[in-house]
Amino acid sequence: MPSQEDKEEEGEEEEPTTEKAKKTPEEESRPPPDLARHDVIKGLLATNLLPRLRYVLEVTCPGPSVVLDILAVLTRVARHSLESAMRVLECPRLIDTIVQEFLPTSWSPMGVGPTSSLYKVPCAAAMKLLRVLASAGRNIAARLLSSLDFRSRLCRFIAEAPQELALPPEEAETLSTEALRLWAVVASYGQGGDLYRELYPVLMRALQTLPTELSTHPPRPLSMQRMASLLTLLTQLTLAASSTHPESTSGPAEACVPAIPSSVTWTQVSGLQPLVEPCLKQALKCLPRPDVWTALGPVPSACLLFLSAYYQAWSRQASLCPEDWLQDMERLLDELLLPLLNQPSLGRLWDSLRLCSALCNPLSCAPAPEALPSLVSLGCAGGCPPLSVAGSASPFPFLTALLSLLNTLVQIHRGLCGQLAAVLTTPGLQNYFLQCVAPGPAPQLTPCSAWALRHEYHLQYLVLSLAQKVAPLQPEPAANPALHHALALALLSRLLPGSEHLAQELLLSCVFRLEFLPKVKMRRFIFVPPENDKTSQCDCG
Repeated sequence: MPSQEDKEEEGEEEEPTTEKAKKTPEEESRPPPDLARHDVIKGLLATNLLPRLRYVLEVTCPGPSVVLDILAVLTRVARHSLESAMRVLECPRLIDTIVQEFLPTSWSPMGVGPTSSLYKVPCAAAMKLLRVLASAGRNIAARLLSSLDFRSRLCRFIAEAPQELALPPEEAETLSTEALRLWAVVASYGQGGDLYRELYPVLMRALQTLPTELSTHPPRPLSMQRMASLLTLLTQLTLAASSTHPESTSGPAEACVPAIPSSVTWTQVSGLQPLVEPCLKQALKCLPRPDVWTALGPVPSACLLFLSAYYQAWSRQASLCPEDWLQDMERLLDELLLPLLNQPSLGRLWDSLRLCSALCNPLSCAPAPEALPSLVSLGCAGGCPPLSVAGSASPFPFLTALLSLLNTLVQIHRGLCGQLAAVLTTPGLQNYFLQCVAPGPAPQLTPCSAWALRHEYHLQYLVLSLAQKVAPLQPEPAANPALHHALALALLSRLLPGSEHLAQELLLSCVFRLEFLPKVKMRRFIFVPPENDKTSQCDCG
């Protein structure tokens, strides 16, 4: 704990006045040890951790292991809250030192073996820190883009293929992946569209090589992560092109940044679909082989989410003919979706929902023994179990992406409801719902279980959303409406803070929908007036 005299002598490293104002009176009065028992990150920040780490990086120039540990600590602090992320960003010379020293635009070629210093060499952990900072809000992302010549740095690490970056292969692959992820975060705010025009040939060339990379066996995990990051970036750029008014975020820190329309147009992204569909077809060939399918990681899900965003954006183009996208949806259904829905291997994924569910198997997301209550994390000893929401064998990512695409298609083209409604009758999905609505104790909420349950509840909401879209157009219900109504009520009671929008959608769509309400026989009754009433009996059946 620094002495009071040291605090008075700090001078330029003193915290900005705006940051001091954010501290509550309780935090100002509590000493750092007591604050750390309540929240480790707040306790560390109270000891002037950030200026000290900046001093270590800028002055002492430690070895690679210390640099990586410091970057990991800063990333963890930035994840804590928007306030913590702002303090990392505004710490004097901290981000400047990291960008100048660990994200240079020119460096000496490095070999495969260990290195004695990470200074003046690009480091993927530094790019990850900036990506986590940008994820905290649009304001931080805009400030990063407008300072430190960061646009040119993004172009530098994305324009060249990983094998051409003169870095160790794994580090180059990870650095390229983190650069794409950072750009995807920025693009989700409607920013960085001008980079798309500059790097369009690079992205198209990388996209054209994806089917070839998917055909290599066994798939390389780092390569799969980079491919998924590229598809996620294209998804965000496509969504940005669908509207000239990006979504505004709430919060005082975001109010100072105006919502600037995206500079990406539909013409610039309309040619991406023919390049993404072959990637999805190549990936779906591996579905009957569970070991290869697992090795593909997030690539199939990223392809489905891109197609969902693509059709959303296409249908919002008022100047185009609706017949074009309606016919293309029918083609996609016949060529890709119906063969996929009829695959027995897809049934295996539906059947595994119960095994990986945090609702049905609470122990799958139990916290690790070493997890500290005052250091909130998703820590699992040895990584997440394979049979869990975030595990390697989890069906939740792919099925959630598939349901998102089906909802988009049904929303735009109601004529597809009859063929896509068969998803609701899948035995594995029905058994999963029956277990979710069965009486039982509520799942214990921990940081890990709350994170997993958000993803699980999102899948349940997408199923209910698809069911309510299909119900009015089906002469005979394709699935059990009473089960869907019971699930909607159960989901409404379980939603966690931050999911209020889902609660509103459930109340507007599923909970009071006549097609979902259980059928109750109404009995006829006779109204008998008092004896002194001359009126006759009324049949009020």
